Amino acid sequence: MASTTRLASSLRNSMDADSTLRHSADADASLALDRPLLDPEASINAPEAASDDAGGTGTFASSVFMVFNSAVGTGILTLPYAFLAAGLYGGALCLAFYVIVELGAVRAILECTAASRSSSYPQVVRHYLGDRAGAVFAGVIATYCFFAATAAFIIVVNVASPTLALVYGDGAAPAWASKYAQVGAAGVVVFPLLLLKNITSLRFTAMLSFAAILYVVAVVVAQFFERPGAADAGPLDAWGAWPSLVLAVPNVMLSLQAHIQIPSIYADMRPSLRSVNAMTAAAAAAYALIAALYGIIAVFGLLTFRRDTQPNIMECDYRAADPSIVAARACLALTAVFSIPVNHHPARDAVWAMVSGGSKAPMPRSFFYGETAVFFLGALGLACAISELSTLNDLMGLTAGVAVIFLMPGLFLWSRSRGGKGDAAAPETQGQGAAALYLAVAVASFCLCVYSFVGSEYLRVATRAAPE
Repeated sequence: MASTTRLASSLRNSMDADSTLRHSADADASLALDRPLLDPEASINAPEAASDDAGGTGTFASSVFMVFNSAVGTGILTLPYAFLAAGLYGGALCLAFYVIVELGAVRAILECTAASRSSSYPQVVRHYLGDRAGAVFAGVIATYCFFAATAAFIIVVNVASPTLALVYGDGAAPAWASKYAQVGAAGVVVFPLLLLKNITSLRFTAMLSFAAILYVVAVVVAQFFERPGAADAGPLDAWGAWPSLVLAVPNVMLSLQAHIQIPSIYADMRPSLRSVNAMTAAAAAAYALIAALYGIIAVFGLLTFRRDTQPNIMECDYRAADPSIVAARACLALTAVFSIPVNHHPARDAVWAMVSGGSKAPMPRSFFYGETAVFFLGALGLACAISELSTLNDLMGLTAGVAVIFLMPGLFLWSRSRGGKGDAAAPETQGQGAAALYLAVAVASFCLCVYSFVGSEYLRVATRAAPE
């Protein structure tokens, strides 16, 4: 009898527990249905965004394309000129060096992102370097990304104007082909993409950008075989001459920058796929594609024009009315447009980090839409007001690029190797050795970039000219 009573009591307790679980599940489901799918308040910067149980939609393939799209833009057009400055072999060595070192910096950022459970670059900075450094560097990221977006609007005008001129002919551009109309048209395409919450939501535009870049590379290669020989443009230099070879460094180094977006792409991976090794493999695949495409366009562009190669390969003596050139310009405009939301996402995170004091609380909806509108209108207005960024902004971009790619990862590793940050410390010797390497590369790259900038602007440093 006692046994029967205990059994009945056990069954009642089990039924009560099941009822409680059902009510809890129903309540959770109700809350989930009440919340909009793309609600900006839904854990944009949640503390667990990079944890093992956080939701994410990114796959290995989408992560590869996102890293590729973050790094590759119209900067690919400067690679033939970089190879002209450094020489064919010197350019190849420079490209290989920066691909390897920058991929190593990506790995360092990923390790520190995972260890600190961060979901954006400013959060990693704040975790390892403190609130003050985090606030300063968040401002640097926001400014850097803002000018990168402004430059993308300007690039749209630069590559689209020659094609539009084929339509209206000589003379002043009509209103529909003016700079303001072109920037406005690009803005109509861009603005909806700026409202996407997660950076992985841009994976489809990243795939389109990848296809567009492939086409541009194919056109440059095809033009080499279609054009007559370029022997009259001077010899093909195997090695660059000092000091003009320094001009290659900023073109190569900055054309590989995807480091600002890396923590966000990692945080948006599916929990079942997310790991430092998996994301490193995705970044390595992306950088392998980048290196291959950069090498191809650099070599064939240089072989086509030799010492007549221009800083922008599309400014060389291509036939403007050639259908393949027209299509290539359209692809470049598309790539520039799609790079704007990729740059806006880390800028939004950086501004929120400054405003919130580094809080990982969800981003309010009012801030989400307000910041997006200000960023969009500011970049749009600045692109309409100027034709190119000032030399001061170019120099600031170089310094910010060096800081993002090398300086910060070195400081992250140095801080982590010393422990005391609430995450697992890296082996001291290994962490400090890698940190010293990245800091040394940061100092050397900064000096070379500044010399390249000052030399080209004020000291008349230039590549070797073609014979008259």
